[in-house]
Amino acid sequence: MKVALLLGLWLAVMLSIIWGTHFASHDAPTTHESDESSALLEGISFSPPLAPTKNNREEVLREAGVFPCSQCHNLLITNPRKRADFAPPHDGIVVDHGEATSCLTCHSDSDRDHLVLVDGTPVGFNESYRVWGGCHGPIYRDWRHGAHGQRTGHWNGDEQHVWVCVRCHHPHRPAFAPMTPLPPPPVPRGMVEPGGHTERGDR
Repeated sequence: MKVALLLGLWLAVMLSIIWGTHFASHDAPTTHESDESSALLEGISFSPPLAPTKNNREEVLREAGVFPCSQCHNLLITNPRKRADFAPPHDGIVVDHGEATSCLTCHSDSDRDHLVLVDGTPVGFNESYRVWGGCHGPIYRDWRHGAHGQRTGHWNGDEQHVWVCVRCHHPHRPAFAPMTPLPPPPVPRGMVEPGGHTERGDR
């Protein structure tokens, strides 16, 4: 019995060492969502919003053939009104993001290669989290401090990566679609169900 216990303990230690060495030899990605992050986020690496292999959102948009936006919008007259129907290539966009918002709430009317903060300050697409922070203050605060969204990496901040808003939320319709919950797991035989009934033994 003692021999089996010692052998199991030795095996567990060896597996832990091998496991730790394996992951230590694979550097975490160092792509940054922003070159000019705010003071609270300084030094934190930002994971790309759409595809893990891309460096930033502007690169993703460029490879999709829709950036820089100015290549088309510099030839067009700005339409400031809120509307539901868009001309190609934006005809697939469905906007469901607040009653009072229009395209120019977030997109610059004078430089379409930038977004704008609530005070009109232009920011790049790689800093989109700052735009949403202007309207969603409590959620933005929680996100900065790690209570909202997803972070990966080490707890002590040496290699910490933060998913930006658009990694999970579509910028034009950020609410998640309703989901039907799965049924609860079966109650093990002999245990009491929440309604006070005992398990019928059908498991």
